[in-house]
Amino acid sequence: MKTREYMMKTREYMMKTREYKMKTREYMMKTREYMMKTREYRERNRVRNREYRKYDIIHVCNRIIYILTVNVTLDADSAHPRLIVSHDGKQVRYEEKQHVGVKNEDKGQNNKFDEWFCIVGNEGFSSGCFYYEVQVKGADWWCVGVTRESAQRKGELYVDTKYGYWTVGLSGGQYYAGDVHRLFLSVNPEKIGLFVDYEKGRVSFYDVKSMCHIHSFTDQSFTETLFPFIHLGSKYFYSSVPLIICSDLL
Repeated sequence: MKTREYMMKTREYMMKTREYKMKTREYMMKTREYMMKTREYRERNRVRNREYRKYDIIHVCNRIIYILTVNVTLDADSAHPRLIVSHDGKQVRYEEKQHVGVKNEDKGQNNKFDEWFCIVGNEGFSSGCFYYEVQVKGADWWCVGVTRESAQRKGELYVDTKYGYWTVGLSGGQYYAGDVHRLFLSVNPEKIGLFVDYEKGRVSFYDVKSMCHIHSFTDQSFTETLFPFIHLGSKYFYSSVPLIICSDLL
């Protein structure tokens, strides 16, 4: 009798032990499920916070751009005779027929480009920071940037920093900074953003759509007034697509 009672108790103990193990296993499964959900929640929060930070950075950048954007208009008196400037001074295009243009006695004839199809802006800048954008969409030959006031405008030009030109452009299907420094871009820019910090001697170019940096000229020494600069080519190579100064940020 005692042996049978002992065996019954042992069996009961084993049943309870098995039940305990089942509950422990169930608890561990729930714990693992909880940990998985916690990990997913943290990952979602990490992604969400990353997106929020990205949005904040973009918002701050857009705000800075908005503050620094200047109203650029093109100086028709500086344009090569084959360039046509719109009435609002925001667009320039090439035309076969030469135009005399409006003469400004204060500026004189030395102000006009006579060999290459170039034009500068009316507004000059000699301090602080400024930003403007140029639409180059569809053009297969272009060059944009800034130039110093005394830079050569007659005859054949060399758009290089030592001659007073800080530019990027597209020529022969290749992108360049200045005359010879080739750029390898992952995108084909349709709108170029140009930022200048006069005191720090920096000129930077960006693809507006992707917000990608294209090129920067750094540690430059500016001592003269800088003017926005647009170049549509020469009699050998040129683009008939108009280049447009963007004003949607103003």
